[in-house]
Amino acid sequence: MDNIRNPVKLKQYRQAIYEKLLQKIEQKEVNHEWKNIKSIILESAEEIIKAREKHTRNKWWDEEGKEAISKKNIARKKCLQKRTTANQEQYTQARKEANKICKEKKKHWLNNRINRRST
Repeated sequence: MDNIRNPVKLKQYRQAIYEKLLQKIEQKEVNHEWKNIKSIILESAEEIIKAREKHTRNKWWDEEGKEAISKKNIARKKCLQKRTTANQEQYTQARKEANKICKEKKKHWLNNRINRRST
């Protein structure tokens, strides 16, 4: 998004789209024309604006946490579909387990980060 706010980059982006549209203006079919316009816009955006790298928000998040949350969600759906005492208990257990795993992972990650900075 920072590149799109840059007036020079914005002008280059608009110019690239304009030039590429002029090159492909001969197309008559609407769907084909739309695909061309869409590809031109995306191509120009990639060339000029460039996408920002995606940063992982939770560095401590891993497969074990994903699996625990997935099990919890499955137990929740089952509990919502058929509200029995057994299903409620399974959901409660799965939720406690998922929370425990996530808290431990986050605590471990924070402790490691603090230790790295203090040394």
